[in-house]
Amino acid sequence: MARRVYLIRHGEVISGERCYGQTDVALSERGRQQMLLLRQWLQPAFPGAVYGSDLLRSRESVELLLRGSALEARFLPELREIHLGAYEGKSSQELVGLLSQEMQARGRIWRDFRFPGGEGLSQLRARVIPAYRRLVADARGQDLAIVGHSGPNRIILCQVLGLPLRNLWRLGQDYGSVSIIEYDGRLPQVVLLNWRPGGG
Repeated sequence: MARRVYLIRHGEVISGERCYGQTDVALSERGRQQMLLLRQWLQPAFPGAVYGSDLLRSRESVELLLRGSALEARFLPELREIHLGAYEGKSSQELVGLLSQEMQARGRIWRDFRFPGGEGLSQLRARVIPAYRRLVADARGQDLAIVGHSGPNRIILCQVLGLPLRNLWRLGQDYGSVSIIEYDGRLPQVVLLNWRPGGG
């Protein structure tokens, strides 16, 4: 079992005001700098195993974090961001408006909502949590890093904290942030949440 899990959100992306889900998009220059700052912070005791989603923004983030290191990362499709279906590429403002209409029209709550042509939170959890548990179990006393996305990171944090999915959006996950979960034989503890070196 892992000792510590570093949940890292990828750096800022080009046109970061849009919601990309599983659409591939590259890091912005600021996003690249965020990852290099995080690399410096992690350097004294870098995790022994690194995993990422196979989407471009996660792969680019991992490449920057591991620059100059002999470590090799593994990229897993199970760690991808939620599939937004018909809402892929919409602005945050458009997405909020569309979701409000959907919720009112169908009387749905977040737990049951599914993006048209995409996933819902229940499907995201069913994909992410088994992969997370497997990675933690296989770590054999090493620290591990998971470089992923805000949705899967929040799902993992909700699971560890025993929070219902309706609380998902109460957990911050900024670009280039790290959250740390410690395992010491008792209940896992979130000891750091949504922290960024340099604050930005």
